[in-house]
Amino acid sequence: MAGFIGSYNHILFSSLLIACLLGLTLDYLLTKGRPIIPLAVVSAGLVNYSSYFFFLNDTIQAKSYGNLRYVALLFIVLICSEAYLIKKSEKIFTNFSNWAFSSKIRNILGGILRFTVAGGTIAFFYFHGLALIQILAGEVVLRRVWIYKMGHPLELYQLGLSAILVFVLVIKVLNDVINKKNVLSSYIMTSYLAVFTVYITHDAPRYYLIIVILFYLTLIKVVFETKLRNVFIALMLINFAVNQVIFWNACDYQQKYIPPEIKIGNSPNSKATHFLPMQPVIDTLRKYKIGSVVSSERFFIMQPIYFYQHVYPEFMNFSKKATIEYDYHGDTKAGFIISKESGGN
Repeated sequence: MAGFIGSYNHILFSSLLIACLLGLTLDYLLTKGRPIIPLAVVSAGLVNYSSYFFFLNDTIQAKSYGNLRYVALLFIVLICSEAYLIKKSEKIFTNFSNWAFSSKIRNILGGILRFTVAGGTIAFFYFHGLALIQILAGEVVLRRVWIYKMGHPLELYQLGLSAILVFVLVIKVLNDVINKKNVLSSYIMTSYLAVFTVYITHDAPRYYLIIVILFYLTLIKVVFETKLRNVFIALMLINFAVNQVIFWNACDYQQKYIPPEIKIGNSPNSKATHFLPMQPVIDTLRKYKIGSVVSSERFFIMQPIYFYQHVYPEFMNFSKKATIEYDYHGDTKAGFIISKESGGN
């Protein structure tokens, strides 16, 4: 359900179900465990996704909200039908798979699929490895949300620790696959990395939400399985304390909002402007009774202002006009350039 809702925000969130299907298929082909029902359930989930993109998304985009009840009814019927068919077809599907996939065929198909997933995983670290380390280090979040840059020693510490944790994760997954221990979770993890690379090759912080969750779930297993458990726990506690100090400093950070250059992975440099506080802008609009605003930033500037205009109806009575743009040179304290137009009351 989380992936279903997230997919409306970005198609990337549908990748988790595909990764689960790939991981389960690998486990079915390469091990003695035959997760027939999980395969069928995940396949049914992909059918739901397809229906969603054909019906629900088009309905919402067209603002045909009156048709949503029919779409909801369609999904209820679809889900109930899938549940019934999965239950009834378990024996048929099992017998068919045993007949169609001999050991030799399973090994061949499994080898091809494993080679493909391995290639996709290598491609992930080529395109997104640096970005993943930056995300785990918290550097990107601090720069974008708080417009705060850590000192170089602390930044190197955070990046180094994140790189070590990623290395530990890679060793853990490889060890599980080679020794066939916890192999299903490792197959799903590597499948997701491969699918992620197929979906997208540039970087943005929100794209890494699922990867970070999978990363920390795997890291928890590493901590409780390793002989160096106490060392890992001590390092995590130390790093938690360090991060708390960083976040406190970031929250108390007082200076001009000069948007720093941000480079995430292999993506082009961008400015951290979209998270600037809007309250100084709203206060200025109220002070000078500006009711009409023009900006080239339709979403990140205009939409918040439209929201405030609905919350505070007095804005509708203001007759003055202004143009608002981001200040990329640090000439203003708030990070915005507000140019009032002549005329009005």
